[in-house]
Amino acid sequence: MCPFLSSQGARLGDDKRRGTRREETVQVVGYSRTKSVEAFRSSLQDDLFVLHFLHNKVIDSFSYSGPEEVKERYEDLLAAELRIGISAAEKVLIDRFNAMSTPDEPTGDPGAVVAGAAVMIGANFAPDIFRVQGMQRFDDRDSYGLIARQFLERSGLTEAAATFPDASGKAAAQWLLDKGDDAPAVLSLWRDLGKQRVSGRTIPKQRPVGPGRSVGKNTPCPCGSGRKARRCHPAGVPESL
Repeated sequence: MCPFLSSQGARLGDDKRRGTRREETVQVVGYSRTKSVEAFRSSLQDDLFVLHFLHNKVIDSFSYSGPEEVKERYEDLLAAELRIGISAAEKVLIDRFNAMSTPDEPTGDPGAVVAGAAVMIGANFAPDIFRVQGMQRFDDRDSYGLIARQFLERSGLTEAAATFPDASGKAAAQWLLDKGDDAPAVLSLWRDLGKQRVSGRTIPKQRPVGPGRSVGKNTPCPCGSGRKARRCHPAGVPESL
């Protein structure tokens, strides 16, 4: 466990928050889905951007003060853990991410080659991604943007999965082909942004899916927001709600 989260007496050590003590109680929240990943300017270092992960669909949450309160829960979770099956392409990406050095990255920068693959299959189109520390290297090379555009089309992915010279890019292309329409929501969003940018047009918003208006337009909306139906869900409450 992170030392800061495990110790009640832990203190922060960065320049702006030096000496700040950890809150007595820590809350852990588990989610089933990452809704979006965006880059924002760091509140601690003005010249850096950091990634912010927005999650939804809460699974569970609990609070604790010391590590002894977490030990039994953690052991139970490990005992019930199911081994996740991975594809051949995923195995390649995991091995390359964990490698300290590879023939094309002899300096030993773990994860760098996989980060490049992520740029090519979608992260290239994430807002402000190249302002994040360590990502500038991919923005400086025009080839990543060109390949990212090629990878937006299935034909480009198919060709890359068969002939791409870089092992990480080749595996990433095959992984995306394997996923098909089941790609992570964040990656799908980035790829939609890429298609919009390449085509120069705006992707139309999806219309709400639902039974249509089932209540009077001036009555409270069935979703429970307290607003009038005509202002809140004019086409009816989506079935997902």
